[in-house]
Amino acid sequence: MSDQAIYELDTVVALLQAKEYARLLEYVRKSAECGVSEAECELGNIYFCGQGVPADPVEAERWLTKAALQNNPVAWNNLGTLYSSYDAQKSKQWYKRAVELGFMSAAHLAK
Repeated sequence: MSDQAIYELDTVVALLQAKEYARLLEYVRKSAECGVSEAECELGNIYFCGQGVPADPVEAERWLTKAALQNNPVAWNNLGTLYSSYDAQKSKQWYKRAVELGFMSAAHLAK
């Protein structure tokens, strides 16, 4: 992994708390573009929630799917949330996958 792909959760949390969304987007995007699943997941969340960017469910789905395909359980959970408003069956399927990967917080949603 190159220096550009360093991804530290503490940095992400600090940028979120400071509401420095432009810096957050730049920081997360570098790692996401290098294939770091945690960064891909966070970038999906940024687009899902509209943190410093217009909310964009299509872009959110794109980045969350990239992370999910690397077996990131949080990404599967977040895809479940993304789908929950318009495809209950798919939403449940994604929650189940999150649980299979150890994200037990989604267990009640996977039923």
